[in-house]
Amino acid sequence: MTSNNNDCNLVQESIAWGKELTGKDKEHFLKCEKCNIVATQFEELDSLMKNESINIPSDFADRVMFKIDEREKQELPSIFKSLILLLDNSICKWGIGGIGFLLAFSAH
Repeated sequence: MTSNNNDCNLVQESIAWGKELTGKDKEHFLKCEKCNIVATQFEELDSLMKNESINIPSDFADRVMFKIDEREKQELPSIFKSLILLLDNSICKWGIGGIGFLLAFSAH
């Protein structure tokens, strides 16, 4: 059967998110080899993840927070952040553009 890529995308997305398939999607799924392969792969992946034990080091959260704090210390000082936010403002851009326009034509 020739499958519509859009149908495949919708069905495969539903499979990936673990959503229940609608009637039309179920019908497509039963006939589409691509979607069956994707479903099988997701089932295998889910099975592997359920059987996998994850060991998180006891100091994991502390290390993450330390790295975040270090990055924040390396960022630009707050005066520069404020200046960047101000200059990125569209009203400010129009104002600067207008002043430049006036200066350009007042010189002639």
